[in-house]
Amino acid sequence: MLINAVCGFFGSKEMLSNTQEKFSVALFSRRSRYRAGMRFFSRGIDQIGNVSNFVETEQVVWSSAGVSSYVIVRGSIPLYWQEGEAIVTLKPQPEVLRGHNHIAAMTRHLDAMTQRYGDTVAINLVDESGVEGPICEAFRSTIACAYRGCLGSLVPDEWGDSDTPGLSVRYIGFDFHSECGSMASKKGSVSLSRFLSTLEPHMERHGLFFQPAPAHAEEVVNSTQKGVFRVNCIDCLDRTNVFESAASLHAFLQQLATLGLIGEDELAASVFSLRNGYRIPCHRIEREFKHMWANMGDRVSVQYA
Repeated sequence: MLINAVCGFFGSKEMLSNTQEKFSVALFSRRSRYRAGMRFFSRGIDQIGNVSNFVETEQVVWSSAGVSSYVIVRGSIPLYWQEGEAIVTLKPQPEVLRGHNHIAAMTRHLDAMTQRYGDTVAINLVDESGVEGPICEAFRSTIACAYRGCLGSLVPDEWGDSDTPGLSVRYIGFDFHSECGSMASKKGSVSLSRFLSTLEPHMERHGLFFQPAPAHAEEVVNSTQKGVFRVNCIDCLDRTNVFESAASLHAFLQQLATLGLIGEDELAASVFSLRNGYRIPCHRIEREFKHMWANMGDRVSVQYA
C-alpha cells in the first residue's frame, strides 16, 4: 500500500467576510525532498541546481464564487557556501566556496524555476554589510553575470529592454535588518510595506490563479499565476517568513476581491492601510490570516532548524 505524504505544513480556516459571507482559506507548504538537511549543515546549492530549505507555499481561498490560489517560494542562496564555524559560534560567517562553477549551478536552479513558475523575482533579504555582506555581494554579482540585465529596472514593462530577450529573472536586494529593524515597531512595519509597494507592478504581472464556480464559468475569465517571488535570507526562516506573509497578505486581499468577498473601495482602503502601517478595515480576517502564517512559519522552522 502506497501513501502519498508531504513534508511541510497544512492549515485551513473557515472565515466570514464583513458581509457575513462564508469562505475558506487553506495554507500548504511543501518542502523539497532534494538537498534535505538541518540548518548550518545544509546550505546553498548542488551541481544539479537543488537548494537547501526549498519550500513552496500556496494559499488557497474558495467560496461559492470559485477558488483562487497564490504561490510563493523560499530557498537557500543559490551558491556553493557553508558556515564552517557553526559548531563554535552562534553567528557563523557564511563562506562562499571556491573551485565551484557557481554560475552554472545557479542557472540550472533559476531556469528550472522559470520553467515551473514563469517570471522569477529573487528577493534577497540578507544584510548588505557585516558578516553577511560578502555572501550578499556574491549572490548579486553572480546572478548579474548569469542573467544580464537582471539588476535593472523594477518595472516589469521594461524587462524586454534588457540585453537578454525574454529575460524572466530579476534580482532585488532588501537589507531587512537595516531597513526594518524590529518588526514589532511601526517603523519596521511601514518600511516593509513601502518596499512591498515598489513590488506591486510585479504582483500585478504575476497575477493569481482563479477558477470560477460552474454557475459563473461563462461570466468570468479564468486566470493563472504567471510568476513568483523567490525569497531568501540566510536561514530562509524568520526574515523570509515575515516578508512572505506580508506579500501574501497583499495577494490575499486581491483573492478576496476576485471572489467578490470585498468591494473595490474596501480593497483600496486596505491597500492604503497596509502601505502606511494601519490596521486594514477587515482586521479580524487579517488577524486570522496572520495566525495561520505564524503557525506555518513555526512548523517550517522546526523542520529545518
